[in-house]
Amino acid sequence: SSSTTALDGVPEDLPQSTLHIFFVQTASDAEAYLGRFAGRQCERQMLTAAASAAPLLSAFACVPLDGEFARNFFEAFAAKLAKLAHMQRGSQAAADGDGAASLRV
Repeated sequence: SSSTTALDGVPEDLPQSTLHIFFVQTASDAEAYLGRFAGRQCERQMLTAAASAAPLLSAFACVPLDGEFARNFFEAFAAKLAKLAHMQRGSQAAADGDGAASLRV
């Protein structure tokens, strides 16, 4: 399942088996992201940004909203999902021995 939530409505401790895609539009959004999520649980998040916010987020992997956005977004999204699924499968297999995993985006 998926949903859209304002940045201040997202829990700081991102639940396991989830991928959170942050779209940062303004400098104040970038500051809020940096204060709450930057560098924490990176495997559970993906960052996209408008041109006005991108310079503030340059220290992090970010998909800029530009002419190549669609291609770059789907490449980054696929890579994040694959990595998260692999991590989930390994941790769940260790816990219950069957290797099955589920993800929520």
